Amino acid sequence: MTRSSKSIGELPINLNSDSTSFTDDSSDNFFMDNSFDEDEIDDNDGSKRRSVIVDSKVSNFPSDCLSSPSSSLDNEKNVASQANILPDRSSTENVNAEHTTKPKLDLPSGRTRGRSTMKESVVEINPRESKSIDDEKLHRSRSRSRSSIRSLSPTGKYKRQKSSLLYAYDENDDFFKELAKEAKKTTSVSKESTPDQRKRVYNIKFLSKLEGTINKAVQVKVLGKYEFSRILPAALDGLTKSYKIPKVMKDIYKVENVTLYWKNAKLLDFMTCNSLHIPQDFENEVSDIDVTIVSKEYEKNFEASLESKLKEEEAALLVKEHEEIERKLERKRNEQEESEYREFEFELRNVKEKQERTENETVINIKNLQEDDNLLENNSDSEKVMKIALRGQDNKKIYVNVRRSTPFSKVAEYYRIQKQLPQKARIKLLFDHDKLDMHECIADQDMEDEDMIDVIIN
Repeated sequence: MTRSSKSIGELPINLNSDSTSFTDDSSDNFFMDNSFDEDEIDDNDGSKRRSVIVDSKVSNFPSDCLSSPSSSLDNEKNVASQANILPDRSSTENVNAEHTTKPKLDLPSGRTRGRSTMKESVVEINPRESKSIDDEKLHRSRSRSRSSIRSLSPTGKYKRQKSSLLYAYDENDDFFKELAKEAKKTTSVSKESTPDQRKRVYNIKFLSKLEGTINKAVQVKVLGKYEFSRILPAALDGLTKSYKIPKVMKDIYKVENVTLYWKNAKLLDFMTCNSLHIPQDFENEVSDIDVTIVSKEYEKNFEASLESKLKEEEAALLVKEHEEIERKLERKRNEQEESEYREFEFELRNVKEKQERTENETVINIKNLQEDDNLLENNSDSEKVMKIALRGQDNKKIYVNVRRSTPFSKVAEYYRIQKQLPQKARIKLLFDHDKLDMHECIADQDMEDEDMIDVIIN
């Protein structure tokens, strides 16, 4: 038997476009999302077979595609016994279109694959065509068994996995599309923040070291996207025309005989001005570049001179750095010496001020004592001089000559001067563990010669 997607003598069939699919045996998408039944019509004379896949709602259905449920179940049990009979049966016994069945169909409850879950009921058959209907029942059973076998085949499992994989891929594809959109947004933002390098303009000054134009120069204004291999011919042509180079020397000015150098570095043919990464001070600035043209015959000598020049520059830079470090160290030493000298001057000034203050206090105290001595001498005739001991907190004694009229404030001042105590020092005098009033005098305490007074410093 042969198969074809076309059908011969098709009956009118109304299908629901939302839930119905058509396919043939060669289709890759064999398993559909909805359930289906497969009906086949075979002819002995090589007629074409029609395969219709129907999901649910059917308004008119061909009579050769229906059979009663009870007959179908019986025939399914006898498929194996009648497998050899079916190939010999003639397919010319077609079902008369006038004798039709009226099925009552129910929609499938869930998603199924392979075999339909369609229910059939209330079947009316013309008795005159019972034989044809029985043959068709066998044919129907065969198609059902084929459908069930095909649904359980390894090919079906593989196609089912393929369908699920494609569905997962669609979800991932959406995810990656979103990532691509975000990446495009980021790229657009970065492009807006950077200048357009392809439109950047450079003013190149070609300095010649070729014979006939040594230290001569030509200028070329170009876009930064062009390679030096495309710019060099114009520069060499400008040199030959501007300085009238004779034909004998024009071989020296060929592109293959010269080399370009920029800032002590060799430029290759594929390089561009943009690849030099020259910083731009402001937008749309025309950057200046100095390029040296050297003959390949003297290329090694030129590179050797460049190398020696670089070494000299590095040595000079090292010397300069060393001198800078020495200056910093010298400056630091000078600052440290000045700081130490200032500290010494400050300490010396404090010592001098302290000495001057002490001398002034001593002079004042001496004057006071002289006055007291004069007072004591004046009263020497009437008052007797006594010797009193002043004992400090260190248990050392200082003796002083007093009279009965000498106030204790004078005695305390004498002790302060002898001990070189500051003016702010508070002095207390105790006699027999009693505090003495500075306004009182020796006679008020009835002191006698060689009595001792305790001195306390706060």
